[in-house]
Amino acid sequence: KEALVRYVIIDRKGRTLLTDSFTTQESKTFSLIENLNEQDRYSAEHQAEANTVEEIVEFEKHAMTIPFTRILDHAVKMAAKRRPLPKKLPSAATLLTRAGSGR
Repeated sequence: KEALVRYVIIDRKGRTLLTDSFTTQESKTFSLIENLNEQDRYSAEHQAEANTVEEIVEFEKHAMTIPFTRILDHAVKMAAKRRPLPKKLPSAATLLTRAGSGR
């Protein structure tokens, strides 16, 4: 799975604004068995070690969890991209749309 994480950090005390984004991935290895010969003497062992299609689908449907510290770590690395806080702050939707676009 891959996710695009967009964030906005407003530093009211320092009067700065940072909007940026990063991609992150989550992967898991599955073992799926198809057309297993029922006469295979190790059939039960193979099936016990394998995943089901339902397990794979559930992994794909489940949302990723991004630790807040991961966002903060990225923001620290991007500190040079901070800019002065505008007098009139755009809406959150506008800020998130701009996140990562360099504007």
